[in-house]
Amino acid sequence: LMLIMMPARVAVLLKLYIFKIVGEQIPLARGEEPSIAYNVPSIRLNNGVMMPIMAFGANLWSPEVCRKATIDALQAGFRNIWSSEIVGTGCQSAQAKAMQEAFHIVSRENLFLTGTVDTASCSTEQQCYKQTKSQAEMQFKVLGEKNLDMLMLDYPPRSGGCAAIQGQWKALEEIYETKRVRSIAVSNFDAKHLECILGVKGATVPAVNQLLFSVTEGGESLVKKNAQHGINLQAYTPLGGTPPGRASLAKHPVLKQIGKNHQKTAAQVALRWIVQKNATICFSSSNMQHLQENNAIFGAFRLSEAEMVELSTIGRNRVSGEL
Repeated sequence: LMLIMMPARVAVLLKLYIFKIVGEQIPLARGEEPSIAYNVPSIRLNNGVMMPIMAFGANLWSPEVCRKATIDALQAGFRNIWSSEIVGTGCQSAQAKAMQEAFHIVSRENLFLTGTVDTASCSTEQQCYKQTKSQAEMQFKVLGEKNLDMLMLDYPPRSGGCAAIQGQWKALEEIYETKRVRSIAVSNFDAKHLECILGVKGATVPAVNQLLFSVTEGGESLVKKNAQHGINLQAYTPLGGTPPGRASLAKHPVLKQIGKNHQKTAAQVALRWIVQKNATICFSSSNMQHLQENNAIFGAFRLSEAEMVELSTIGRNRVSGEL
């Protein structure tokens, strides 16, 4: 599935600060010193809220797999839980149960919890507003929370243009103003979609835009284009593997060789490349070993400038069907 604030125009005048993270320097949009939880750093979003760089997201799994994978993710050190409406109420409720069961591992106040709303089928401003508002309210109920750390739109509407998008966003802005959610965000929004929000005087700038992004997918300019507006790019499907049939980056020979030089896996190299491109990550896995490995990409591990260039070249030179 991982198919998946401030006034708008004024907000673009943001500076890039250098974050000191466990002995390394990573430039990230707008912030101060990140907090470190289980060696996973957090970034400061455009409204001052801190968000852990690594997020765990459930997939189209059975409720029991969703519950077990969420507990495993918490045990592996994930403190950012992404729960999408698209995985279904059964899975989302199971995730909520997992967080309650794992209270001995981490308390709710130390978690960053995101709920999402899928109203891509709406087509008018009023329809999109009503559907988004209703489904957003359901996220609080399904996840068993009075407050969430983030509410995210899964997709822009398939029709209806800017008016439909503005209807969606108005619904989230109203909830944000009640302080029941600490940040609001979008997913799968391209430049034209974002302009529908940013072009409205006084609009709340999305804190995050979750996009398909990896060594081979999405294009490196995506991070910079979003950062110009103070929006953090959160990468989904970070190990590639799209379209269906293309191999995961975890098996790519170049990444495997670079990983060998650092005593890391190819998957860890792919994730580290994303972090050094100043993006955050949302990862989906029900494999405990993979979850643990995913969080082991910080500390002393850093790709060299030459390695970053080599990896970026893979994406630029990719020929359809190669990966």
